[in-house]
Amino acid sequence: MIVLSHPTGALHARILAEALSDSGMLKRFYTSLNLSPLEPLIRHLPQGLAREAHRRSFVLPSERVRMILRREIAALLAERLPLIRRFHLAASYRRSGMNRMFDRKMAKALEREPRAAGFYGYIDSSRHSLEAASRAGLTSFVEVTTCFRAFDEALWAQERRIQPDWAATLPPSRTASGPFGEEEQARMLDMADRIIVPSHYVARSLPGHCDGKIIRFPYGISRIAPAISPVPRNGPLRILFAGALTQRKGISYLADAMARLGGGGKLTVIGRKVVEGCPAVERLIAGSQWHPSLPNTQVRAMMAEHDVLVLPSLSDAFGLVVMEALSQGTPVIVSDNVGAGELLSHGREGFIVPTRDSDRLAEALMQLHMDRDLLEEMSLAALARARALQESDTAAHFVETLKAVLQS
Repeated sequence: MIVLSHPTGALHARILAEALSDSGMLKRFYTSLNLSPLEPLIRHLPQGLAREAHRRSFVLPSERVRMILRREIAALLAERLPLIRRFHLAASYRRSGMNRMFDRKMAKALEREPRAAGFYGYIDSSRHSLEAASRAGLTSFVEVTTCFRAFDEALWAQERRIQPDWAATLPPSRTASGPFGEEEQARMLDMADRIIVPSHYVARSLPGHCDGKIIRFPYGISRIAPAISPVPRNGPLRILFAGALTQRKGISYLADAMARLGGGGKLTVIGRKVVEGCPAVERLIAGSQWHPSLPNTQVRAMMAEHDVLVLPSLSDAFGLVVMEALSQGTPVIVSDNVGAGELLSHGREGFIVPTRDSDRLAEALMQLHMDRDLLEEMSLAALARARALQESDTAAHFVETLKAVLQS
């Protein structure tokens, strides 16, 4: 049986916990906050708080869930209340600090799980836990949900030279040492018996000595639409971008492609600014319909109302918005540095274009604008692909893989 840990109970961890529980392989799921006992009260909360509370509730037997970091409540308040943010709580209440505290408590909790066979954690919160798992003789799995830091840092440095107008939106450079820095990530990869990645793209970013330990677990799709929305036969192509307004998502290349497309396309952007006062970002949103943030249900509704989702990222470990678009029968155009693109067939559910190539991106958009029969075929193919990638099936298959590792 496996002890699973995730500090915030993110969606992919929740799905895995449920699949492990269904198969009888979940020893315990540790997280920082479990609001499942309060579920009857959650429905009466304001909409925003209710969404967050539902995210911290789990459809699991109560004896299988343990809450080990109650100060997460204070951290959530610090993130949401301006008065608390103004006084700038100590670093221990910020996400990185919370993850480190969670990790230390998780390591102690493993000492109280004598009949477990394996430990499954995440690379941003598992240094001490992996050490504890090793001492206890447990088979350890660590999931890497982003590309290796050194790999991305090299891309960002190059991009700052190529696109200086957008450089302010790129992640800042970080030191290799320090908590969960590059050196610590490398140590965790060394300690883990198996390394779980969502895509081959992430696997390629890891140090070469990891190759023999890697297992790919792509994320699945939920809440699939029953049918595609009608495809308009004329008018501008309805183009959607959903993601943070950062050059990491390749937004300069989207802006260039839209300029080449002219009146052939109408752009909608869903995503928050990562910096204020960047002229390039302001020009992009001035020429589009911009929504800084929307609930996931509305995002999916917007996807169904658009003809194509575009995600021209410089580096995207997976890209869950791609799966959400497929679930609504919306074709996608992604760069070849988007992990979810590995689940697509070029020319069937959409297009895969070279990274940093706004010309090829514009050509793909123009092709869909000019050929509405192709657009409709791709919409049908997108929905069919979504049905073949349902998250319950992908998680169940992955659990069988974990079981085989434990038995080997």
